[in-house]
Amino acid sequence: MFRNKGLQTRFELLKKLEFKTSNENVICQNPIVSVSVATYQHGNFIENCLNGILNQQTNFPFEIVIGEDESTDGTRDICIEYAKKHSDKIRLLLRDRKISCIHKKNGNLINSFNGIFTTKSCRGKYIALCEGDDYWTDPYKLQKQFDFLENNPSYSGCYHDTMVTYINHDKPEHLFREQLPQVINAADTIALFAPFHTSSFMFKKESYTFEPFLLKVKSRDMALFSIVASKGMLGKVNGVMSVYRKHEGGITNSIIHKKSFHKDRIELVKFLNRFHQFKYTDKAKQVIAVRRQIIREQRNNNMLLVSIKKTLSVCKKAVEKSLKKMIPQK
Repeated sequence: MFRNKGLQTRFELLKKLEFKTSNENVICQNPIVSVSVATYQHGNFIENCLNGILNQQTNFPFEIVIGEDESTDGTRDICIEYAKKHSDKIRLLLRDRKISCIHKKNGNLINSFNGIFTTKSCRGKYIALCEGDDYWTDPYKLQKQFDFLENNPSYSGCYHDTMVTYINHDKPEHLFREQLPQVINAADTIALFAPFHTSSFMFKKESYTFEPFLLKVKSRDMALFSIVASKGMLGKVNGVMSVYRKHEGGITNSIIHKKSFHKDRIELVKFLNRFHQFKYTDKAKQVIAVRRQIIREQRNNNMLLVSIKKTLSVCKKAVEKSLKKMIPQK
């Protein structure tokens, strides 16, 4: 499947471990909906996330599949505690980061596969997503989205409005997107930005096909939206029903992510264009052109900043030299 033998080996190991849980004998054997929760270093947030899911009021059985990626801040202990307390709902996948992640020689993270394999382990007819640092605010969220998909069989997924909140309170809360469209198709997913937030997405499991390129890209939520949209339209369910927390520990705020963000998005668009059999090539080219322009501007700004710093350094030395000449030496 992969040209890289190391990646192929990693994939096979994860595949073997994906159904290994800390609580095998769960009561919920035939869930209609699975909630995929990928978590790492979310000690301050994970309880809020899990409580929002456990509080869901539904007329169907659902499971919560937690992929805990070997956190060191107490997240794992909290997940184990919840899994024991709610064994009728929670399946806990305890990851080993030596297997679930790829690092550079200097220790910097290149990629983590926890999220993708947690979703792959879901068993329900429908899958909903909520990462460990986000949470749901409407106890009828799952029911509303389930009803929408049951009543609209031609749709492969649905989404809703999400509120963005800042942990350090330096910015006011706001909607993730000012106005979400009522319908999104596959062409709409070839875009500069995600059309809606991950915590709002529910989709048919049968519409989700595992593509090898998912292990190579970082913006997997956008890739997932696009793959699912290739099987049917995505529709909006009214209401603000989830919260996206922005904080320094979040993936999108990490220094590594920010440095390679635009290059990663270009690679993603190329993969998606190929996946859609080049039906959206013109749009893909437009998105890539904008990303490349941003990269050029950033490079020019960095070069200008370096030039300014050098000029200031030269000026400083010149001033210091002049002052030494003007001030008599004792």
